[in-house]
Amino acid sequence: AAAKEAAQGSPTDGLVSDVPACHTALRTRIRHYYRARADRQWASSERGRALYSVMPTYTGSLSWTEDLPRQIAATVAQFLTGHYATSCYLHRFHLRASTCCPWCGAARDDRAHRLFECPRFEYTRQALADEIDQATHGTFRWSWDFLLGDGRPYLAKFLRRVRAAPVPLEEEEDLEDDMVVA
Repeated sequence: AAAKEAAQGSPTDGLVSDVPACHTALRTRIRHYYRARADRQWASSERGRALYSVMPTYTGSLSWTEDLPRQIAATVAQFLTGHYATSCYLHRFHLRASTCCPWCGAARDDRAHRLFECPRFEYTRQALADEIDQATHGTFRWSWDFLLGDGRPYLAKFLRRVRAAPVPLEEEEDLEDDMVVA
C-alpha cells in the first residue's frame, strides 16, 4: 500500500523512509550489517588470536589468492595461522621424533627458522628480497610485517620453493619408520 501511494505521488507519512529503494540496496545493507557484526565478534573473541594478529579485521576478501593455485593458497593460510608442517609443529602431534631442522640441523625448525634463518633457503630468501626491493622501489623488505600483509604473494613463492626442496635422506627414512609404526 505504501509503495502504491508513493508511486501515485501521495505522502506516505514517513512509513517507508527507512526502506531501501531497491533489492540491491537492501542486500548491501544486510551485507554491511553482518560484516560489522562479524568484525565485532572477531575483535572480542578469545579464540583464533594467532590468526587475529595476522588479520585484525575480519575480511571475506581472498583477493591475495587470485593468482595462486588452490594448494599454494592453502599452504600460505596454514603458514599464517601456525598450522604449517614444520618439525616443531609435527613434533607436537608425535609425527616427528625431534624438533630439529631436517636441512641444517638447527634445534628448532619453526616458521621463523624457515622464513629467516635456515641456510638451506638463503638463496631463495635473497632472490625474493631482491624482487621485493625492485617491485616496491625499496619501500618494503623481507619482514614478518610485509609478508603477512601485502607480501603474501612473495610468501607463497617462498613456500612453493620450500615445498619443492628435497628432504634429506635421513629425514625421509625417519618419516617412513614413523609411518610403519603408526
